[in-house]
Amino acid sequence: MINARNTLLLCLFFMPLHANATIDAHKKGNMFVLWGWNNTHYENSDLHFKGENYDFTLKDVNATGEQSAISANDFLNPSNIGEPQSTFKVGYFSNDDYAISFGVDNFGCDFNENQLVTINGTINTGSDFDGTYQNDTINAHQEGFLEFNHSTGLKYFNMEWTHFKTLYSFSNKLHVSGLAGLGAGVVTLKSQSTLLNKSPYGKLHFSGWGSTLKAGIEINYNGFFTRSEFKVGYLDLSHIRTSMNPSDKASQSFQYRQFNILIGYYF
Repeated sequence: MINARNTLLLCLFFMPLHANATIDAHKKGNMFVLWGWNNTHYENSDLHFKGENYDFTLKDVNATGEQSAISANDFLNPSNIGEPQSTFKVGYFSNDDYAISFGVDNFGCDFNENQLVTINGTINTGSDFDGTYQNDTINAHQEGFLEFNHSTGLKYFNMEWTHFKTLYSFSNKLHVSGLAGLGAGVVTLKSQSTLLNKSPYGKLHFSGWGSTLKAGIEINYNGFFTRSEFKVGYLDLSHIRTSMNPSDKASQSFQYRQFNILIGYYF
């Protein structure tokens, strides 16, 4: 499904749009800032855990987005910046209709409880779960075995390149534009993970990288704008700390779909 969406976005990105000339907001040299809300759907992923006396993989683990309520306190209170599932960016128009932006997507990712998954590998830590597994079934989230989520600390720091095209101008101040773009960046993580009763590692750390494609619609009135975006992305988290012991690590990679509702200002 996501591959089809990638193809659709690429077609939109390279497709010529019959529209009006560049509007003032999208002129070379302009800058902008935006902030908003995102909702994310994650594809199933394999989790690989490796450390002293264990090396195993859980197949097709399901996770859901930890969506924040849309409220003034969550999104406008400075003390809560970075906590809700949100997006923040600043950008610059390097040419007419072409912008480079830098920012962060704050994601929530909770791995669903009481799900039965396939396990392969070995565990030899003196726990109740010791053994050799080959396509066996196990409850992924059970006491003493695994508690795993990225509900507060999954941050995707990225740079995006975006192309804008004016679709219609209602007046000199009110415009509707289409946009398409791509991005890449790095991921930091603060994972709430407890594996085989080990003490969790609760510090923010570099975890991997990501990439995205996007398309959207923007309504701009006299410099103020609201924007809706649909993204497809890929995150490769190759370095997830699971305990205070540096040898205890996990890795996963997954595709995701993201919908943004954003507000901002051109200057």
